[in-house]
Parts: sequence; structure tokens; C-alpha cells
Amino acid sequence: MNLARQVLEFLDVPTASSWDMPPQQALDFFRAKGLRTTFNWQEMVGDEHARAFTIAKMMDTDLLSTVQQSLEDALAKGVPFKAWMDDLVPTLQAKGWWGKQLVDAPGGRQMTAQLGSPARLQTIYRTNMQSAYASGQWDDIQDQAELAPFLMYDAVDDLRTRPEHRSWDGVVLPISDPWWQTHYPPNGWNCRCSVIQLSQDDLDDMGLVVSKRPKGGTYTWTNPTTGKAEKVPAGVDPGWQTNVGEARNKALAKTQAEKLQSYPEAIRSSAAKGLEAAAAAGKEVAAAAGGSKRTGLASTGLVKGADKAAQRAAQRAITTALEARTPYLAPALRALQATPAGRGMVPAQQLQAAKAQATRAEQQAGLADYRKAYLANKKPSARARAAFDALPDDAQAALRSTMDAKRTDSALQDAADAELGDIRALPVGSPQRAALEAVESWADDLAKPTELLAAVMVELKSAGSRQALAASLQSELREALAAAGVDLSEEALQALVARIAAGRGLV
Repeated sequence: MNLARQVLEFLDVPTASSWDMPPQQALDFFRAKGLRTTFNWQEMVGDEHARAFTIAKMMDTDLLSTVQQSLEDALAKGVPFKAWMDDLVPTLQAKGWWGKQLVDAPGGRQMTAQLGSPARLQTIYRTNMQSAYASGQWDDIQDQAELAPFLMYDAVDDLRTRPEHRSWDGVVLPISDPWWQTHYPPNGWNCRCSVIQLSQDDLDDMGLVVSKRPKGGTYTWTNPTTGKAEKVPAGVDPGWQTNVGEARNKALAKTQAEKLQSYPEAIRSSAAKGLEAAAAAGKEVAAAAGGSKRTGLASTGLVKGADKAAQRAAQRAITTALEARTPYLAPALRALQATPAGRGMVPAQQLQAAKAQATRAEQQAGLADYRKAYLANKKPSARARAAFDALPDDAQAALRSTMDAKRTDSALQDAADAELGDIRALPVGSPQRAALEAVESWADDLAKPTELLAAVMVELKSAGSRQALAASLQSELREALAAAGVDLSEEALQALVARIAAGRGLV
């Protein structure tokens, strides 16, 4: 296991979060366990875990009993992992069961072994809690099998989920299917999977059908302690290929049978009937207390199952949209998935957000088409018309006003552009063409035709004014020079007027 996964699992060690049930059945399972010391976990696997509590390399039965009691208290009171660990660690350290220690191994040899550590306590806590709840859940499942005869495998679906467990997510099989005897969760160390019990009505409401039994094959595992070889389903850890609830029931049945055999033969039959009557009465009491409400039709199970179905349906819709490059929706999905917030959404949330964005984009595109058609005096398409009609009345009026103003401006620009074209066609040196060339020498390239035409009119007026002033100056000079007795040639007079005009900015 890599470091990142260890840290994530250490921070998230659920107890009953995957199992919707009161803790009493789980407590019954846990309290029924005896104590057994083991050096290796392989010494006690499968059904034996339903009958005894053990922690590998914890050979002190008093300490083993202390840990069992602490877990029982945590189960009864809902104590989270961190609080349970913080309370237990000082006891383990005081007893010397912490860190790496030199220990006596089977056969009289000594070896260095890892005893207590946060990682080991995490595994101990999760394994015992999940197994206890899974066992108690199985009792409820059996009690309600007639009303809700199906189970749906429920994997967590995140980066820590085993690939095989993820592939089983959503598998629906009858409770009686033998697959549940080997794949009823938990299916390994730190497995967080669970099941959802459903009725036929539930399946119909959620559009689910009974699945084909998954085919994953098996692998051979040889117990290094006992040397015994056995077949284990692919995706299941060695020792976890049993149904803990079924194993518990078998253990209880065996204990009950042994107990009955210890009675005198004369009362053995009466005792058996008494046990059966007590079990029946217990079920009636549980039903009267509300236990019967946990059927496949119960709101919690139905909502949870419906949510799983909705997430899978949303993921299928997302995949289809991306593969088909659905207009507007596919780009919205890609944009959303590129953001941290989008990647953090579950499929249903992601699809809903993308659809909202796609609707906005399609609306904007439709309005753009409507504006284009309106300005061109063409009939808008049905999609464009629908986008416009979807706007509130005041928004429609505002958009029409804006488009009318734009259409008017467009007509003005066309007229001004035509006038400018006529000016450009005039002979070189004509006042209008000269004025336009002067304006274009300094005007911005983005200037509108109406702005250019207005500047040309101003330039023409300025040019006329300058010419009139120059002529007046020339007349005044001629008269002044004549009165002073100065005789200048017409050519010299013109040059003097030009110098004076340039100095006054008249040219």
C-alpha cells in the first residue's frame, strides 16, 4: 500500500457508515466471540473469525480482552477511530505492545516483529467494526428476504476501491444466490463495501434488473502456517471468502446443538422447543419495535439504491455525450471536468451543472442567430425564434430596441460609405477628394464611414476659410504697398502672402 493511500485510510476509517442498521445486532455478534491468541493472522481465517477474537502477535490474553472490550465500547457508543486509538495507545505502550519488538515465535525462535502502530490499529478497528455490522446486517437481510429478496453490491467508488470491487458495484442478485456466500462484504482487509437490500418494486422503480453472476475466477492460496491450499475468488483477500453473517449463524447453531446435547435426554426436546419459541418471540419484539420497517421498501435503502442507480445513469449519459460530441453539452462537460470543482462532483451533479451551462450556451447561440436574421431583414430559424420567445417581455423589448438602433446605424453607415465612394471617384485635386485624402492621412483605421464623412465636411469648410483669408490678405497687402509707394511684382507678392499665410496656420 502506498503512503498516500495509507494516509487517506488513516483519516477515513468508518464504522457503520456503510451499514444502515442499529448497532445491537453488531454488538451481539461481537460479544459472542471468544478469545484466541495467534502469532500469525493465517492461524485463524474464514469461519473461525466468526467464533473468536484475535490480534496477531498479541499473546497476552488479558491485553487481548482489553482491546476486545474497547472495541465493544466503541461499537456501542459510536466512538470514532481517532478517539478510540488515542484512548488505547497508552495501555498498549505500557504493556510493551508497541513498535518493533523482539518476540518469541513458534518453534522457540526469536524474531523482530511489528506490534502496535497507527496503521495496525486502523486495520484492527475497521476490520472488526465492518465485520460486526456486516454480520448483524445479514440477520436483518434474512428476516426480510420474503419482502425484499434481492441484494445490490455497493462499492464506495473512489481511488482506494479495488478494481474487482468496483466492477461488482451495482450487481443485483437474489439473496439466495451462492455468490453471496463468497462475496458478501467485507471482502478483504480495510474493505469498505456493503450491500443494499431491495424488493422487486424497488428494482422496477429504479430501472434495475437482476444481474448475471460475475465471473472472476479463483486463485490458489496456500496458508503458510497450516500448509493448507484453498481456492479464493479473484478480488477477495485470503481468509475473507466467507459470509460473516452466515458463519456466525453456523457458529451459533453449533453452539446451540452442543448445548442441547449437554442436557439430559428427557428435557432435550423441550429445551429445543423453548429455544425456537424464544427466537420467534425475539423477532416479534423486533418487528413491534420497528425492525420490520427495514424492508426493501424502507426509505433509507430505497434512497441509497436510487442514488446509486442515478449516479450510474448520469455517468452513462456523460460518457455518451462526450463520445457523441453532443452540441453544447459535450463542451460544457469538458470545461467542467477541467476544473477542480467539477472533478470533485459526483456524476449526477456534474451532469446537472453541465446541462445548465449547455442550456445557457444554446440560448445565447439562438439569440445571436435571431439578431443576425433580424438585422438582415430575414425570417429567423425556429431555434432562434424559440430562444427569443423564451425571454421575458421586458427583455424582448430591450433587445428589439437595441437591434432597431443597430439596424438604423447600419443604414447610415451604408449611405455614408456610398458617399465616400463617390468622393474618391472625383478628379485628383478637386476640393472634396483633397479633403478626404487629408482626413484619411490622420484618421483611425477603425473610424466609421459616418465619422469619416463628417470629418471631410469639416475639412472642406476649413479649406474654404483658409483660401478666403489668404485672398483677403493678398488684397490688403497690395493696397498697403501701393500706398507706401512700394512696387512688387505679382510673383513676389504671391510669395509674401504665402509666407504670411503659413505663419498664421492658414495653409
